[in-house]
Amino acid sequence: MRFILLSPPDDPSKNQGPPDPRLMAKIDELGAELTRQGVMREMGGWSTQKVRLELKGGQVRMTDGPFAESKEVVGGYAIVDVASPEEAVAIGRRFLEVHREILGPSFELSSEIHRLYTPEDFGAPPKA
Repeated sequence: MRFILLSPPDDPSKNQGPPDPRLMAKIDELGAELTRQGVMREMGGWSTQKVRLELKGGQVRMTDGPFAESKEVVGGYAIVDVASPEEAVAIGRRFLEVHREILGPSFELSSEIHRLYTPEDFGAPPKA
């Protein structure tokens, strides 16, 4: 089963610059460990730079912004391939615990875990 673990900012306006290098080092260590175990497929972060596309009234509309410095990572994600939803939750918990360890018990962050589906989940033949 493939899952995406998201850590969106609760309030992006509170972001005051790039992430703590100690935190990024610990997250890199955890990512490397999960990669060695064969469950980590991809991980990364995003900034407040964005473009939103909307389909409304038969038209596709584009909205830019906001545009903060690209080094300001305000959210992160990891894509994992595990045997159960419980394993995905355990990995999500470990990511949050790394934040607590480095940034202290008063730091607050939420995480969302979503199952990812591929065409194969709906009976399509696996891609070659």
